[in-house]
Amino acid sequence: MDFQEKVEKWKQLHQTSKETAKKFYYDELFEDVIERFVSKSEALRKYRFLISLVGLSPEPVILFIKAVNPEKVLFICSEETEKYLDIIQQWTKLTLAQVTKELVDSSDPTDVYKSIKKFCTSKNPKEILLDFTGGKKSMVGGAAMAGNLLGIDTGYVDYSIYLPDLRQPEPGSEYPNILKNPLYVFGDIDLEKAKEAFNHYDFRRCLDILWELDQRIEDIWGIRKLKAMAEIYQLWDAFNFVEASNKLERFLKTFEYDGRLLGMEQIRKNANVIAVLSRQDHPEYHTMMCLNYYFAGERSAERNRYAIAVFLMYRTIEMILSARLREIGIEVSNPYYPDWLTQDKYNKKLEEVFEKDYFQKDLPRKIGLMDSAIILSIKDDSLVKEVNLKELKGIIELRNTSHFTHGFKVLNEEDFKKIRRLSKKLLEKYLSIKGKPSVREYEEEFRFPKI
Repeated sequence: MDFQEKVEKWKQLHQTSKETAKKFYYDELFEDVIERFVSKSEALRKYRFLISLVGLSPEPVILFIKAVNPEKVLFICSEETEKYLDIIQQWTKLTLAQVTKELVDSSDPTDVYKSIKKFCTSKNPKEILLDFTGGKKSMVGGAAMAGNLLGIDTGYVDYSIYLPDLRQPEPGSEYPNILKNPLYVFGDIDLEKAKEAFNHYDFRRCLDILWELDQRIEDIWGIRKLKAMAEIYQLWDAFNFVEASNKLERFLKTFEYDGRLLGMEQIRKNANVIAVLSRQDHPEYHTMMCLNYYFAGERSAERNRYAIAVFLMYRTIEMILSARLREIGIEVSNPYYPDWLTQDKYNKKLEEVFEKDYFQKDLPRKIGLMDSAIILSIKDDSLVKEVNLKELKGIIELRNTSHFTHGFKVLNEEDFKKIRRLSKKLLEKYLSIKGKPSVREYEEEFRFPKI
């Protein structure tokens, strides 16, 4: 007889004598059932240890032992089910050295929990499978609780075909159903949330998730690596360059060969930028700061934080103009004016730009953004030759309407685009004057990594 014929005969025998059917099952069917179950259980070979609740049916326990082929097995049984261990041994050929037996009160789930916890001590939970197919509901409850809390995979013998008349599965339809530990499932979800927060530059939220996750689950996905990255880029985003540089140096040493989540290529590019930004005496410091303000503004706009993005683009313009003044010998915080810059020339240019809003002024003791542009225009500096100073005046007024400065306007994407256009135009010109690559060629160095 082939397998299906045996199954049909077993069904027929059940109609007349359950004992005869049972004998036929063990004599003729069960070997084939085991073979079919094992063929569906390749993934179970990764487990070294098996914990089985022994119920009134030894078959599921035997199936899991055959499928896993464990080094050690813990049998949890009650006085009522202990007798089935002999049948299990006959079919599995387990040795005494492989077996641990715990007799528990079947109505007390804490007994089951304690037995499992004791067995798991000093073992890697990832190498343990807990089979709770058998046993009373209270035993199953204790086992499930232990599995979740101890980080053990749990499973049971499931089936694809159920025979309602016989109140049992059809032989050969059995397969292992391994349940994911809910704590690890939730950890996976939380990690995705942390990655999403990181990719949106919301480093505080990312760190909040990761701090909690690191306390709860094993670091198999690179939680600590991501946490270290979030700390670094949060510091960079907050312009705390010295601390960011120190942490980044330690990060590269610690995770140099760690390929989880993200490779190191992008981070090493960022490290070169941070190394410059962390040193105000570096010859490239002011150029890199101009670029940093610009790209920080781009990041804020990505998050729809347009008021901050506008402010950062404003700072980009301010930084470029002040850097250029410094290069021609005028320090914005304590200026000493050269002979070519007279008060008359200064006021004439003011009147030209401000028109009806003009009023006479002395040369400023501290030079702001608009005055920087005015002075460079008087000098006929190439940086501002193509800049419309009236447009720049409008940009300043736009920035001043924000609730972050002197007004109450909620700045939007269009407001950001206006100041971004001028900011980029000035930045490109400034880089060209200094013989540097275009803004686009710096994008990769300033780009924050995405996971």
